[in-house]
Amino acid sequence: MHRRYIERSRVGQPSKVLSLKTDVSIIIPVYNDANCIAKCLKSVTGWEEVNAQIIVVEGQSHDHTMDEITPFVTEINHLISEKDNGVYDAMNKGLDHIKSDWVYFLGADDTVLSESAMKSLIVMNGDEKIRIGKVKIITHDSRVPNEYPAAFGPCLVWRNCTHHQGALYHHSLFQTRKFDTSFKILADYKMNLELWLKGQKALLSEVELAECGDGGLSRDFSDALYSEELRLKNELLSGWKSWIQPIWVALKKRYKS
Repeated sequence: MHRRYIERSRVGQPSKVLSLKTDVSIIIPVYNDANCIAKCLKSVTGWEEVNAQIIVVEGQSHDHTMDEITPFVTEINHLISEKDNGVYDAMNKGLDHIKSDWVYFLGADDTVLSESAMKSLIVMNGDEKIRIGKVKIITHDSRVPNEYPAAFGPCLVWRNCTHHQGALYHHSLFQTRKFDTSFKILADYKMNLELWLKGQKALLSEVELAECGDGGLSRDFSDALYSEELRLKNELLSGWKSWIQPIWVALKKRYKS
């Protein structure tokens, strides 16, 4: 097995005198995304007011992804290049290296809209361990909205209303938790629903944090997507909220198709 691991501390660069409140670990899983990874990295590097720990987990792509990453290597704190078992396995590997108060997961075809948007979420007043902003969607699919509002709560019982591109999580949430890699499409949905059911609350913001490409596993509306949705709800829900899900998911599938 070929494996590349690089750790950098940005030696030689001016140190930033920042509160931990403006620190964030940004985990970027990437595989065969040569066409978009540079734009993604540009959106989270060169910041002055937010100390971003950049963690890139690259799955040994077969295209030119690594060539596109190379110009950013001095800005990347951790670069791991090895085979993985999908996007959530890559995210879990990134979690092994977080050093910041806040954790953010960004897809290779996504971009953070501005440093100020990220900072505004980080410095929000409150003890909540989840902060969520809006997510813009580049799409030509009428089944997909142009924007996902900030949401966290009962809506999770019915749909995947919290999107990782808009969410910051406090690092303490991952001390005893990682993504369930038996779910290839909706492991983040499962985690958010579980967090809400366990009583976690979130601060919601009107700020637009990220813009997402029109790809994404959860926007394929495949049979595998709905199968995973039923499985995660069967594991986490009980009572009428559980038994009604097959009917609800079947109706959603019919509508989306």
